[in-house]
Amino acid sequence: INVYTSLNVGNWYTIWNNARLILHPSAVFSVGNYLKATQNSHLSLADGSSLTVTNALTLEDSDLTIEGGVVQAGSLSFTSTTVDILPVSPSYPSAITSSGSLAFTGSSWKV
Repeated sequence: INVYTSLNVGNWYTIWNNARLILHPSAVFSVGNYLKATQNSHLSLADGSSLTVTNALTLEDSDLTIEGGVVQAGSLSFTSTTVDILPVSPSYPSAITSSGSLAFTGSSWKV
């Protein structure tokens, strides 16, 4: 799934089985309740893009790459996941924010 402008999902969204969710520069993807990525799925955020999940973002056996984008979620859970938070420029900071809990098991981080 390539998001170039904006995409809003009302309640929940799941990607799995090698799926890709790519947020291009300045794209916005929001989910009302829950987003889960599993089974070797890939999420990537480019310059100025944002991924917002009201309640929970869960990644299992997947990858998350942030290159100048921002991930915001009520709670975050990473299991056997690779997370790369890469600097692009001062104009587009890369970040993950949570207003709740953060849990990670068997995951690797590159910041």
